[in-house]
Amino acid sequence: MQYILYLDKLFNNYEVDMNRLLYLIVILLFFQDVGFSQGFYTRFRERKFSVMGGVGTSTYFGDVAVPGVRVDLTPAFELKTQYRFYKYTTARVSITNYTLAAADAVADEDYERAKRDHTFRANNFEFTAQILLYLLPLEGNYYKRPKFNAYGIAGGGFSTNNPKAKFEGSWYNINNVVHNSYQKIIVPVVPFGVGGYYKINPFFNIGIEAVYRKLFTDFVDGIGSESELDTSQFVLPEQEHIANSVAIGTHTDKKDGYFLLTVNFEYYISPLVFKNPARRSQRNMQRRRRSPMRYRK
Repeated sequence: MQYILYLDKLFNNYEVDMNRLLYLIVILLFFQDVGFSQGFYTRFRERKFSVMGGVGTSTYFGDVAVPGVRVDLTPAFELKTQYRFYKYTTARVSITNYTLAAADAVADEDYERAKRDHTFRANNFEFTAQILLYLLPLEGNYYKRPKFNAYGIAGGGFSTNNPKAKFEGSWYNINNVVHNSYQKIIVPVVPFGVGGYYKINPFFNIGIEAVYRKLFTDFVDGIGSESELDTSQFVLPEQEHIANSVAIGTHTDKKDGYFLLTVNFEYYISPLVFKNPARRSQRNMQRRRRSPMRYRK
């Protein structure tokens, strides 16, 4: 748990730029080079493990959100590892860094929201375990998988909860300004959704996933229906503004949530990665000695 909080603190002040996307592309190109340099023997070994990198958008659903169906352009980045243990089923562990943002100022003539005047953003860190159920069976070796496939996703985990409020051009951590007993820094999360992939070659897939995250808190935006706050204790302007927004709260006890739409690149890992390199080198030398090519002049 302390490790997750440390990572959240590390990512919290990290400005999103093209460097993340560049790092992802470099890693994928490295894996591609390794994949196509595999010899005949490793190419046809079964590969049940795979790694994935994803980039996309995160959409916030809560009391400060714009009403209606939409997709926000706030970024999300994912790293995942998977293991296929049945022809229809894969287990996955996922780490996600996502951003949520919204403002009452964009509400259409909503007096209560204009009075509350709450603008927030949150850069959070999520860890989940998931199960994937495929539409078509993954029968045979990994390179015999279907060219196209779709799957459902369900799981559970937890997320950090670190909302910031904006006042006069500056951002303030709500947890530090207003010590609300209902505000939790770690909250449970339940992801569920759908996805699909296209097989580029025996080693690589490209896919897309649409996954909603159900949260068990109403305070991912810093405000909720259970805010019982004495605003008289706050004297600084930013404290007073944030405390008033929290005190007004909401008129519903509906929990918050968020939706991730991501594009993913998947690479199937050779089982030799998990074996002793010295023993692997020894087997390769023995194989070369037995090869007919060594007798040619």
